[in-house]
Amino acid sequence: MSLFEFTTFRYLQIQIFTLTMLFCSSGTLANETCLEMHVIQSVPQGFLDEKRNIVGIDFEVLQQLETYSGVCMAKRLMPIARIWKSIEQGQHDGGLVFRSANRDPLVVYAAFIRHAEIIALPRKGLKIDSYEQLHKFSIAKTRGTPLNKRFDIENKVNVVEVTNYGQLLNMLRLGHIDVVAGSAEPIFYNLAKLKKNKKDIEVGEKFVLGSREKWLQFSRLSANLEHIPKLQKAVDLMKEKGDYNRIMMKYYGRGADSNELLKLL
Repeated sequence: MSLFEFTTFRYLQIQIFTLTMLFCSSGTLANETCLEMHVIQSVPQGFLDEKRNIVGIDFEVLQQLETYSGVCMAKRLMPIARIWKSIEQGQHDGGLVFRSANRDPLVVYAAFIRHAEIIALPRKGLKIDSYEQLHKFSIAKTRGTPLNKRFDIENKVNVVEVTNYGQLLNMLRLGHIDVVAGSAEPIFYNLAKLKKNKKDIEVGEKFVLGSREKWLQFSRLSANLEHIPKLQKAVDLMKEKGDYNRIMMKYYGRGADSNELLKLL
């Protein structure tokens, strides 16, 4: 074999090897399952920063679970009301959301994340000493968000539903409603944000309605339920390593506790 023939042969070998590797790599990527996961579109759970990138508590938690589990996740912002319709129809795999008994038939509870305090917060000058007092007030909460069993089934409470917690606090600030109700942490987060932006708002004392459990949940129609054991281990690891507390502290500050947040106002 001449030098020219040998060089040509080696060149062809390298080209064939390169093409084979590219083909195998493309096949692997095409076969990799990437879960379609929602991020609740509400500050500070999930929102767009100034560069139009998704940020927020739930987004970062899913990022951490993706890292620890090795399970690919495509994360997208979704309003809470649309999330449940999509879950019901199996249009996406799942995400982080509060547990709700009336939605048990729609989901598989993959992993417990945390407890969250649910409160009613009145405007300044009003005081709530009992649940029955809520009947005489106009109340706003986020659309599609259950609060507690009694509140959700009663029709005696005058409730207005809005898209996010920022809207709730603005309505309270402008005097359009008497009380906001929902998860304590985003309520006080948005309250502190208004104060920081020098928008006058005065509130009364919080009234605790109860607590709720936040879970990693999957649609029962998801074709990717086999990944749940990996994600359960990832949740445990995230908590053990302190990543969850770190993320909460980043957005909520000291202790991620509503009483501490109230002291900052």
